Amino acid sequence: MKITRLEECEKNIVTMEGAVGASRQVPIGKADGAPNFSARVFTLEPGGHTPHHTHESEHLNYIISGKGVAMEGETPREIWRASWIGTGLPSPPCRYLQRCLQPQQTGYGCPLCHHFQPGPRLFSRQRSSQEGGG
Repeated sequence: MKITRLEECEKNIVTMEGAVGASRQVPIGKADGAPNFSARVFTLEPGGHTPHHTHESEHLNYIISGKGVAMEGETPREIWRASWIGTGLPSPPCRYLQRCLQPQQTGYGCPLCHHFQPGPRLFSRQRSSQEGGG
């Protein structure tokens, strides 16, 4: 069993095209003995956002702090602290936008077979060894 605090997890800037003011932490991944699951936390700074993307597998998000907008295709949906967001398949294009003065933190859980898809499923990104990729 691994017990960790988010403050103890390395924070990496999201450099994918279309991301602004976004960082990522991986509290639990393959390196921690979780071969089938990854837990991640994305932080969006004020005015920040993720790129437009789709998913190959279902996924679950939990808004830890802050508030913002989850774009489901072209439809904006308000999100705030203590909100759960889940999607099945097929995944519509989605994007998260930060709309308050405080950073927004979102916990994210997915199976390791999951691949993040920029744009309309053009290609899969490489996953780090911490996530279970090469």
